[in-house]
Amino acid sequence: MRIIRVAYRASFEFPKAETPLNPSGWKCPGEIVVEVFESIGGHWKARGLDGKEIRHWMWQAPSAAGLQEIVAGSFEKQLKPWVAMGNASDGLGYRELKPDELRIKEGKVYVLEPEDRKATR
Repeated sequence: MRIIRVAYRASFEFPKAETPLNPSGWKCPGEIVVEVFESIGGHWKARGLDGKEIRHWMWQAPSAAGLQEIVAGSFEKQLKPWVAMGNASDGLGYRELKPDELRIKEGKVYVLEPEDRKATR
């Protein structure tokens, strides 16, 4: 196993009026993809993704789970669940990571290497 940096993505619709995302209170239909990531210094931050463009609003919290709750509470509807994203050792680049590829120990995320998978069979 090796430690990797992961981000978590989910998509939402209709930001709530009482949040900084929607101060005018308009109904904003359409998918908004949000990424929760660990920044330098160990703080977790959230940003909106629109294709390759990163929206400039951010929240931050001490844990990924806590920030996921804050983000989800800022929208009326969650369209897609949170998924882990990162670079596994399979050479496929930055992609969605399946739960059976990851282990979390003492607050750090580890990706299973091919030899780890052989040992668990």
